[in-house]
Amino acid sequence: MRKSTLLKAAAIAVLPMLALSACGSSSNTNADANGGEQNVTFWYSNSGPAVDAINQLVSEFNDANKGKIKVEASYQGSYTDVQQKFSAAVQAKSTPSILQMNDTSTGYMIDSKMTTPVYKFAEGDSDFDTADLQPVALKYYSDDNGLLSLPFAISQPVTYINNKLAQQAGLDVSNPPTTFAEVVDWANTIHEKTGAYGFSMNMVDSWILEELSASHGELIATPDNGRGGKAVTGVNMTSATQLDMFQKIADMFKDGVALNPGTDPVR
Repeated sequence: MRKSTLLKAAAIAVLPMLALSACGSSSNTNADANGGEQNVTFWYSNSGPAVDAINQLVSEFNDANKGKIKVEASYQGSYTDVQQKFSAAVQAKSTPSILQMNDTSTGYMIDSKMTTPVYKFAEGDSDFDTADLQPVALKYYSDDNGLLSLPFAISQPVTYINNKLAQQAGLDVSNPPTTFAEVVDWANTIHEKTGAYGFSMNMVDSWILEELSASHGELIATPDNGRGGKAVTGVNMTSATQLDMFQKIADMFKDGVALNPGTDPVR
């Protein structure tokens, strides 16, 4: 018998796009700069409805630049798949022109020395305006010199509440939980009062742990989450606040309060 779930946390990572520059296909798919159509290969990891948006943008760009530039977009699987394919492409000297990667891999991509910062392309381009970007995304993907990668799909963690189930447990749906501790209290109450699952969250993505830490003002890497221009020397997941959050999650799964959705990363 399948139990209902009261609270479900969903998360979609920020997806930056990076331009690859240090190596290319040995056959050189780009036409001569003095003439002919320029081919741009674009690897992406979006799935679902987002693919329609990507195909539409690519089609509109190609139509507007017919005979000059042609973008060839192709789905390359999950974020992990793309990173593995990128590593293999570096060895084969056949990297794509543009690569879409998840936010937690940005440091890896920059450190690979295989990318060209976006601000380099934007130099002298009066049409490129970073004012169109959300300030938090602009800060996240920039260093002291400027924008490193282009924020492409910005998302936030979302908590879905089953109001009917909450009301059955005597909870006030007009006053929903606003902190993680309150979410845990609701989950325990719903399980105690109805026997249904009170919580579910996909824990396969490391971004979940980062967001839980960030929302409580906790750094996950030292020094300064890698934002101070210095190389990261350590990872911190052992503060009292972090351990308390992780223990609460573990207890909910162990006690049957939370539904374990498995490790399928599909969103």
